[in-house]
Amino acid sequence: MPTLHELYSPGFLTERASDTPPEAAPTDTPALTYCPERHGRPADFVRHTDFGPFRARVERELATLSAFAAGAAPTVTNLAMCQSKLFDIDDAGNHLQYSEREAALMYGEVTRGLTQLSRLILDDRLSLASRRLELDQLAPQLTVCAGGAVEALHCCLGRLDPARNDLPGLFRSRVEQIVEQVAIDTVETEYADELSEARLAQRHYVAGLKRKLYDRLELPWRLPEDPFVHSHHEQPLVERCAASLVPRLAPEAIALLLAEDYLQRFTCALHQRIGSRGAARPSSLDARALPSPTVTQIQDCLQPLAEEFGPPPPSGALLREGEDGQCECLTDATLVAAYFLDVMGTAGSLAASGEASTIAAWSEPLADDLPAARSCIRSRGDLVWVEDNGLRRPFDAEDLTRVPRGELRTSMVRTALLNSSPALLDRVRASSAWNEELQALWTETRTPPAASRPLPGRLSWTDATGPQSLDPSQISRLFDQRGPGEPLPSALREGLSALLALTLSLRKPGRAPGDGLPRARVMPFVQPLRLWWGEVGSAMRADPPRLTGDELLEVLMTPTGDARPPLVQALTGSHQDLVHVLLEGLTELRRDGLLRGERLFERLAEPDAAPGGLPALLAEFNSNALGQLLRFALQPAGEDRLSAEACRALLLGPAQVPSTQAAPPLPLALIERALLSKTAAPPLQRYVEAAIQASQRKLLSREDLRQALGSLPAAATRMPESAQEWETWSSAAWFWYAGILKGWLKGEIPEDDAAAALTERVRPDGAEVTASAASPRSASPADIWEARLNSNRIQVCAEPLRLGPPTPEAARERRLRRHMLNRLAGLTSDGRGLEGLEARQVQTPCRAIRSALDAGLWQEAAECARRLQTAMNSLAFSREDIAAAIGSALDGGTKPASPAMREAAN
Repeated sequence: MPTLHELYSPGFLTERASDTPPEAAPTDTPALTYCPERHGRPADFVRHTDFGPFRARVERELATLSAFAAGAAPTVTNLAMCQSKLFDIDDAGNHLQYSEREAALMYGEVTRGLTQLSRLILDDRLSLASRRLELDQLAPQLTVCAGGAVEALHCCLGRLDPARNDLPGLFRSRVEQIVEQVAIDTVETEYADELSEARLAQRHYVAGLKRKLYDRLELPWRLPEDPFVHSHHEQPLVERCAASLVPRLAPEAIALLLAEDYLQRFTCALHQRIGSRGAARPSSLDARALPSPTVTQIQDCLQPLAEEFGPPPPSGALLREGEDGQCECLTDATLVAAYFLDVMGTAGSLAASGEASTIAAWSEPLADDLPAARSCIRSRGDLVWVEDNGLRRPFDAEDLTRVPRGELRTSMVRTALLNSSPALLDRVRASSAWNEELQALWTETRTPPAASRPLPGRLSWTDATGPQSLDPSQISRLFDQRGPGEPLPSALREGLSALLALTLSLRKPGRAPGDGLPRARVMPFVQPLRLWWGEVGSAMRADPPRLTGDELLEVLMTPTGDARPPLVQALTGSHQDLVHVLLEGLTELRRDGLLRGERLFERLAEPDAAPGGLPALLAEFNSNALGQLLRFALQPAGEDRLSAEACRALLLGPAQVPSTQAAPPLPLALIERALLSKTAAPPLQRYVEAAIQASQRKLLSREDLRQALGSLPAAATRMPESAQEWETWSSAAWFWYAGILKGWLKGEIPEDDAAAALTERVRPDGAEVTASAASPRSASPADIWEARLNSNRIQVCAEPLRLGPPTPEAARERRLRRHMLNRLAGLTSDGRGLEGLEARQVQTPCRAIRSALDAGLWQEAAECARRLQTAMNSLAFSREDIAAAIGSALDGGTKPASPAMREAAN
């Protein structure tokens, strides 16, 4: 496989310095940029006095970009979303949508890139159309994840760099784009089983594969750092990608891509300048015909292109005289591509070995007093043209018959078709020079008849019931049934609901076990749902609207046959990617003011949708769907925000329910659902995360947050009857307490609130012990519950196994975990908090072990001792400290440990 060093010169592959004037370079002061050494962690930076000027600067730059994009509503909206997401922070400075590492990237790399972008986007050395296209493509990528924003900004800034404002610069930009697109396509097919539709990980897979491809192709250009990069790509996959890239990155292929863009823009400009003949479509052959343009008109159309591509190609590469004597634009960009290769060769950007070859030559006699005309067919890669006495002209069907049989290629037939009129094609095909090989290539190349082509926009797939399809006309015909001002017809509501249910029933295709073959690119299984949203969203945005927000909710909640309503169907059984796309569409409607988020939950709570109440319905949703739905509720979308009253009703139940009598309905329903299904309870962690975020967004008061986070012990209303139920309860408690501890470690909730939730005791009036319970009858139900929960509380304080060298963040987290373990287990009597924590020795026995022993719960005390030892080992406590915490607990108290238990503890 050839390398790019065999196709391009070293000068082209070398990183070139920007020619940005020194006075245009950034002049940021420390107060206008985030610096970890100066400002500390991102949350510390938010509380720093420098954050105000920093935020004002970023908002000015985004305003500049929005003003430039005026008229492109999606771009302006995405820039507004980027600003809203960038500064979505709580009172303590914690970011509500980015992790700490991502927030550092956004405050650092991304905002510095926005500063440079706001300057380059106004630099008129690049064409206005190119700058707008770059911003339109970049804006949505700024709203996904920090790593993706860094990568997208880097590529965008490279293409906008004035140093690339010439043909070699355009070649490099196109090479980068092709490598990235191949990496994206490969990731979407090869890792379809591992990626979710939210695409938070896809960018990191693409970044890792791009690095591998750059190394394999020996591309020396710099790529941005991605701290989350996924670089474990198998070498055979890299080799396949590299092999497919080499022909696409060849100078001839890049030149043809740029030439097609150049010719299309020139043709459109010329038609707009002087008008085309007749009413034919621009894509038809007749639309090429033009009234004879003047030199001035041609120059006016070439001038904007010259700013981007440099000096124009000869006019013969763009225009020619048709058979009827009229001037017409060429539809084949080969001559423009050949000219671009000449320019690249003159600039020293191509390898010396890349030259055109002659595949046929002939002479034609002219008048007696004139020399014979010498003609030849020249080829370079897939480019082919004719030279008459050194002047290039398009390669047509008549020239095709002169190509030796061994040299014929499909690309030649395709070029000849573009440059030949129907009359010329018919004449040549009827001649004796048209042979079987030409006929076979022509049949392979020609466009299939209209009857065999699929309808525009139609999607087809096969599911368990057989072949299925969806196209925009199916949806538009449903809307055509409704007249202006008419109420929503039942046929429209049921038809839209049925099509939505169909799209939500798709299953994500998986790879068979042991299937190592590369997968073909297929229709993404979320594409039918995106098509449905595209048509329904357009109807809702029409003037006047063809569907309102409340009517859409009726569509979402209309059951099809015996099935549940589509929205409930999605949240209970559809793939998480389909749930993401469904809620993404609803979020866009909220952002555009077409739907209120609160109305969705009001509709879900109505008796026909939730006969057992909204908490019971939410408990039926799978963990991922519940998490996505709660994030959808809490995160603002444009001007639409959940009210504090609605949030409290969702997480804590109706206001009229006395908060002191029982656990809030939602966590109680989640626990009961977990026990019934005999599975672990990650939905409980989703609930904890939602309660913490609601508090950060000031949708829950501090008292409400304490009630929500402290409600797990209050849900202990029925004693588990088997070891399986105890195991489920233990898993539920771990997820619950781990979520609380994580929120405290991240600074999202105060220490006192976290400690209160982690030490909330089981009420003494809990359920009675059943005959099958495995604990002594002398212990009260509250004692049994408390002993079991204490083991989970201690377990979540253990430090997870870390790979790699120690980091300051890990050391800080260890100190916090030790401190919380001390508060939970009562290992010291020192009340100084974190001050001098490492120097303190364990002075008191673990009260959790002691209380279990006092209740006569020997097995629970032993389990608590085992988990405490594991936690203390992970947090680097000394052997003496561990012995003091466990051994003294076993020795003291009213009921000392048995010899067997003491032996196990030792």
